[in-house]
Amino acid sequence: MKKILLSTVLLVITMLCFATTYYISPIGNNANAGTAASPWKTLVYACQTTTAGDIIHVTAGTYTETAVASLKAGVSLEGEGAATTVIKSSIAGDWSVLLVLESPANTNGNQSISGITFDGQYVSETSYKTWWGIHVSGRSNVTIRDCIVKNFYDRGVNFDGNTVWNPLVDPGNYATGNKFYNNSLLNTARCTNNYGAGQLNIGGQNGMEIYGNTMRQDQRPNFKNGWPIKYW
Repeated sequence: MKKILLSTVLLVITMLCFATTYYISPIGNNANAGTAASPWKTLVYACQTTTAGDIIHVTAGTYTETAVASLKAGVSLEGEGAATTVIKSSIAGDWSVLLVLESPANTNGNQSISGITFDGQYVSETSYKTWWGIHVSGRSNVTIRDCIVKNFYDRGVNFDGNTVWNPLVDPGNYATGNKFYNNSLLNTARCTNNYGAGQLNIGGQNGMEIYGNTMRQDQRPNFKNGWPIKYW
């Protein structure tokens, strides 16, 4: 029994030792080491470089991202508060996305996103940048909390448990343990002649927790505003 207990303790200590926090800053440089004293500059680079168990700490300031960032499973993203930590997207093009968390169905994401404002830079129906804010696909145990998601042209946040686009029958996969709470969504859903999107879009979820959010979608011309919550 003592040997088993000791082995368990050593395993936990080893796992903790491999968890590393990396930093990005508006005045950083991607050639740096990614430490608090020598931070990287962009979210895209941080997502490319980190691995499962790591944390990307986004220091206060305003960032402008020019390419989609793919956050690996097991990597968490934390800001210093949505009021002071702002990531703007200048990514343009149909169905463009700022932040993607995508894996095969039934993947354990084991990660969180918190304390950040994501801004897609929508100004009007003829002046906008990025279509989607955050796209979570195939992953369970993903938490998004205490964030602001605003000014995306088509959709704010998607949670898709299936990874199958436009299925004619139930694909049979359901993500579990996903949470979305204490967030604010503003001006992130459009309505067209063909469909209406949601600020929060959900599909293929089992027991997802959604609470404490503020959703407002009335900033666009008549018949151009989508819904607060919509199926995916």
